[in-house]
Amino acid sequence: MTVPMLAGTHSANAASGTKPELLYIGTWRGTQVNGAWFCPDNGTMTPFGIAAALNSSWQAAHPSKPVLYVGSGDAGGTVSAFRAAPATGALTASTDLRAPSWRRTSRRA
Repeated sequence: MTVPMLAGTHSANAASGTKPELLYIGTWRGTQVNGAWFCPDNGTMTPFGIAAALNSSWQAAHPSKPVLYVGSGDAGGTVSAFRAAPATGALTASTDLRAPSWRRTSRRA
């Protein structure tokens, strides 16, 4: 199923033949993150289903790595990190997101 998002319009910055972009959609207090491909050429969105099952109040993509951060609105709040497969959009829970080396130093009194 393809959903028209901007029927009949083109982005001023979209070059013809642009590669579809991954789009992740969550809802406030929802129980899942859904995935879709957005085509800037024709403004259509093609959903590919549930990408992750968790409470998702917000999502943020890492600026240069295939990582999606998902925050929950649960009491105390949590942030989960997922590796995104660029070819399929599938999300895999990541447990190997390390702090920069300057943050891993221990402090002793």
